[in-house]
Amino acid sequence: MADMDCTWDRLQQFAGSLGFDFSDKKIELFKTYFNLLIERNQSVNLTAIVTLDDVIRKHFIDSLFLARALKGRKMARILDLGSGAGFPGLVLGIVFTDSEIVLCDALRKRVHFLKDIRDALGLVNVQTIHARAEELARLDTYRDSFDVVTARALAPLHAVVEWGMPFLKPYGTLIAMKGPGVVDEVSEAAITVRMLKGTHTQTSEYELPDGAGRRTLVEVEKLAPTPKNFPRKPGEALRTPLAVASKIR
Repeated sequence: MADMDCTWDRLQQFAGSLGFDFSDKKIELFKTYFNLLIERNQSVNLTAIVTLDDVIRKHFIDSLFLARALKGRKMARILDLGSGAGFPGLVLGIVFTDSEIVLCDALRKRVHFLKDIRDALGLVNVQTIHARAEELARLDTYRDSFDVVTARALAPLHAVVEWGMPFLKPYGTLIAMKGPGVVDEVSEAAITVRMLKGTHTQTSEYELPDGAGRRTLVEVEKLAPTPKNFPRKPGEALRTPLAVASKIR
């Protein structure tokens, strides 16, 4: 028990080093999240990372690095695509209680889990949606309406850009959470970024604690409304990247 307490103390201290003053009450939310994650992971495939230390380092702290990148920005409304087990979306919901956080996933079982965690944590600022991005982006309620769109290890960058950009307001930001070495992905996504009226603004790297690995944030800003023909039908962004489709035409 003492070792577990020390682990949670480290999360609290690391959050402080990233600029977040976590109260004991907020740490209790993370404890509840962890316990429910491990419990439900036995019946729903949510994560292969299951030890307390690893969940804190590779899920919670990884999500907090994104939260640090968002601090001080306009973000009344945030969409997390492919939320899975809730990283980073639920963590953002815990940290940014004044922002509306929408969690979207295409697998109903995962959405049920996200809703249960949302309710258990009392996160009234979080909404869960079962939908494919390509279909959700056609609805006026969601298209051109978000300040920030996030996606963590979801798909190649060109697909994330095609799925995510239609949701953003002009001058909103898409942030893709990636592993190290994304130079080729950024290059391959350049045509997609341009066709969807965006610009790649920055790529930043960070190191998870205890040698848990390097991660990258790739940011794309939306400069103008997305053309109405994007995103394409479900599956097309992965099957035929726009860089390939434009050559075919």
